[in-house]
This record gives sequence, structure tokens and C-alpha cells, in this order.
Amino acid sequence: LSLYGDKIPYNICRNAEWMICAARGALPGQGGRTVRFARAPKSLDVTGGDHPLGSCTGYHPGGCPIRGYDSSDIFFLESCIFSMICSNRNSLWHLQRRTDWACDMDWHGFSQLRRLLLNAEAIQLQRSATQTKRLRQPPVWGEEIGG
Repeated sequence: LSLYGDKIPYNICRNAEWMICAARGALPGQGGRTVRFARAPKSLDVTGGDHPLGSCTGYHPGGCPIRGYDSSDIFFLESCIFSMICSNRNSLWHLQRRTDWACDMDWHGFSQLRRLLLNAEAIQLQRSATQTKRLRQPPVWGEEIGG
């Protein structure tokens, strides 16, 4: 997958398309469902390391806007997508670097991912409405306000 071409611009949807094709063994020249991880998914650290999630320390052609991502965030995305769409997701988190792995498609997980992607705005609005409603209710004894 090339992040740097202009013929077909890169975006997260193209990345997800590529991953689903890889999981199914449908990439040109792939020759099967095997993918190889240069870095182990279990090594991801959202709060630290060289490239914490959302730190904008990788390639991004236009800089990082307030709501954006860069190339260093993509492996987080890829690991989470494989975790959703593959029934052998637990083995994903035990791989060593440079290890071959084949996704066993979980079509229910794929459907959930599809629903989340197609309804992301509606889901966010629903969460906001629920949170606003909770903040308007008086707190219950022993419960933190807003929590």
C-alpha cells in the first residue's frame, strides 16, 4: 500500500479496503491469506513509545489537523480492524515481529465494523445525547459526577 501516490489518494477507507482484501487473500500477488507483521501488534502502546497514538509524529501530507491521523497511527488502526474481523483475533496479540499470520474471517465482526463505519456520525450523536442526559440527572450517592 503506497501512502505517497496521487493516482488513488490514500485515506482510512482505502486502508480498510486493502486490509479486508489481505484478510481474504485477495491482494494482487499475495498467493494466499498470509500477512506478515513487521512489528508485533502486542507491542502497541497508546500512551508511550516512539509514536504514541495521536502524537502526529509520522508522515501526514497536510500536517495533523485537530481531528486527524498520520502514518504512525495506521498500525493501531490495522491491528484493531484485524481484531474485529478475524475470529482468531486472540492469536493476533501474541505474535512476534516478522511473523506470518492468516486471518480467519469473522463475518459477524465484519458486519459490526461495517455498521460502525457507515453509522459513525449517528453513533457519535447518540453517545453525546446519552452523556448530556446523564449530566442533567442528579448524581447518585457514591457515584462520581459525570462518570
